Amino acid sequence: MLSRHHLRQRILQGLYAYYQSNEASAAVTEKNILFGIERYYDLYLLLLDIFREFAHLEYLYRKDVQANFHTKKRTVSPNSLQSNLVIGKLSCSKTLSERMKKRGISWQEDFDFVKQIFYKLRTSAEYNEYLKSDNPEAKLQLDFILRLFKKFIQKNDFFVNHLEEKNIYWADSFPFCCEMVVKAFKSCLTNDEVVIQDLLRDPIEDREYIHKMVFETINNDTYWVSLITNRLKNWDMDRIAMMDVILMKMALTEIVYIETVPVKVSIDEYIELSKEYSTPKSNLFINGVIDKVVLDLRNQNKIAKTGRGLIE
Repeated sequence: MLSRHHLRQRILQGLYAYYQSNEASAAVTEKNILFGIERYYDLYLLLLDIFREFAHLEYLYRKDVQANFHTKKRTVSPNSLQSNLVIGKLSCSKTLSERMKKRGISWQEDFDFVKQIFYKLRTSAEYNEYLKSDNPEAKLQLDFILRLFKKFIQKNDFFVNHLEEKNIYWADSFPFCCEMVVKAFKSCLTNDEVVIQDLLRDPIEDREYIHKMVFETINNDTYWVSLITNRLKNWDMDRIAMMDVILMKMALTEIVYIETVPVKVSIDEYIELSKEYSTPKSNLFINGVIDKVVLDLRNQNKIAKTGRGLIE
């Protein structure tokens, strides 16, 4: 689920907090990063589960006002959230239920909030038009859920603000988690069950990557600073933005200590991160400095890459 790019983002955020604190340690920083990554997954599961909550609320609503769904002439369309292909597979997903139970998460404490969202959904034009549709095919059922998700979850300021108040880790992870939820919804068209992705692509390798990146960046701090300083022209280290310095330290850590990642990939990744997290001209500055430092490291035989296509 989480790519190396997402892991780099979390490590960058964790190291930024470390360098702003006088009490943090490498171990605590790593622990906080892993904790934040786990919260990504909590949000992903909760976003999937909220549609099961909507379906249950719809069932309770219909049960309470059953008379409103029947007339003497005909029965109102049987279409519902419960009968929808996507929500049906979500409701039957043992994987989703087991993982939420294991992590101890649910919408129980936010039941009134979920009811408010459901009321807006139930009274929407999209929902009522769907009820009137005549045996919608699978693709139309998926499109309906995607429209609801976009309007009442993804683009709903009321919903997003509530999440941000509940968990500080959810603000920046929300867009990514929404993308993964949409992929899960779409998997219902081609799979017997909804595909619930794992948190990490390779848990052992990814956790080792996080550990090395955190500890080697911090433990080699003085060394990285000396390498960078030697390649600065007419610049004082204190004048460089903290974010740029951290990005360069991380880039050097990855180039030297992560043997399975090509040098060019590492440089490109941190240039991209600078575009997301630093100033408009930071990418050019970081690229120029790192290129020169890498040349120095090559001349000192400090860069060793292993694996097919990585030996340089």
